[in-house]
Amino acid sequence: PNFRSYPFDSQALAIQLSHKILPSYMLKIRMIEPTIKLGKAEDFVVGAYKVGMPFGGSSFLKLPYNQRLITFLSQDNSKSTSKEIYRQLLAIEKDLSSNDNSKSLSALKKWYFSFDDFGPHSTTKITLPLTRQVASTWLKSVFPASLILLVLVACSYIPEKLVEVRLALPPTILLSLVFMQQSSHAGLPEIPFPILLDYFYMLLFIAAALLLVESILVAIDLKSKHLRTVLAVQRLARYFGILSSSLGMPLIWLAGKII
Repeated sequence: PNFRSYPFDSQALAIQLSHKILPSYMLKIRMIEPTIKLGKAEDFVVGAYKVGMPFGGSSFLKLPYNQRLITFLSQDNSKSTSKEIYRQLLAIEKDLSSNDNSKSLSALKKWYFSFDDFGPHSTTKITLPLTRQVASTWLKSVFPASLILLVLVACSYIPEKLVEVRLALPPTILLSLVFMQQSSHAGLPEIPFPILLDYFYMLLFIAAALLLVESILVAIDLKSKHLRTVLAVQRLARYFGILSSSLGMPLIWLAGKII
């Protein structure tokens, strides 16, 4: 599975069927209705995924690889007589039989038509599209992190006389975001690359760090000439925190689609 766009990822489950006797064009897949009516096929749910309408792939014949035979079978014989084709086939047979025992014609026949994994297979395929249900994932992974950052923005309005409380909150929120990010990966396999949710948490970390800087600047007894700078940093931290928590994930998803 590909989780780069998690929690907006979609997967595809391909089911491949092989048959050693029937040719590929005779292999047909028919959807069987369930005995319990669960609604339409689009409403079927497997875990966190919603199953869409399945679609079939093209049927084909899978043969063992032999370059000499492939060259002979793929050539255009429409202008060749039956004697010429027969003479070419005898030449290939002679060439195969003249090699060692593992490449003799009898060994080749056994290789092609034996009832093991090396024989020919008529194959057809059906694909089940799976789309993650964003609503449930959003409530579990995105909404709690957004809410906790909004709480930190609201705490920036605590009066300056309660400076100890203001200084204690940003580090606590940062640690909470770290634990929440780790728990969001609990149900995922080991992924060697960042996912969309990681970029969202990175944005929240930056916003929380800005609010921490804002709290430190407010705690310092600055002179009146620095008051304008402190107010500018405070405004920037609050606006950035609100935008990150409310529009951060949609903007990251949109950027992932464009890039």
